[in-house]
Amino acid sequence: MKIHKKNLRILINNLLIEESSIVNKIGGYITELMTPESIKKAQAKSEKTAENLYPYEHYTRKKAYRHMYGCALLTISLGPDIARFAGYLNELKGAIRVTIKSMGSSFQSGIDMDLPNNELGIDIGIKAIEKFKSDLNNTSVFENKSDNYISEIIKEEVDKGKFWYTESKSGKTLLYSDSSGFMTSAQAKVKYDERKAKKTDKA
Repeated sequence: MKIHKKNLRILINNLLIEESSIVNKIGGYITELMTPESIKKAQAKSEKTAENLYPYEHYTRKKAYRHMYGCALLTISLGPDIARFAGYLNELKGAIRVTIKSMGSSFQSGIDMDLPNNELGIDIGIKAIEKFKSDLNNTSVFENKSDNYISEIIKEEVDKGKFWYTESKSGKTLLYSDSSGFMTSAQAKVKYDERKAKKTDKA
């Protein structure tokens, strides 16, 4: 029995999709096992906040805010050393996921910009501890004050583009405000709406 070329392409495509789904699940399971509960909470909070603040961006402000805010939260709750270790762990997890997904052809996670952004968050977390050290004996008061402080400061810095960013074309890591691809949040939303409109037209 002969198999038509078109049917063969469909079969291969379906197999690749199924395989990709499986390796993604394996990667997710492995990285889940590597993450302590306290770090998971900080990651979940930083991801949710970044999504609410920058729903139209991923590689730029949203990602930077997530790294900076997450490490600032961990610095406040667990100290700068553990926050820094958690940052390294997160990059390793990301690299493992990429390696599994690419079947070993790639091992990277955006470390050139992510770790420097982690350090920016750690520095802001340290400043919060110093600023509100008189409230350290009252955990809820300290956490509320420091959380409000770091979220406000980080948003100000991120909005100005004062975070590290790796250009896709040149491969250079520099402050986003100094990069050739810099755009404001408003400009990013316009680009998002344009992409969305094109997808709608094609559909």
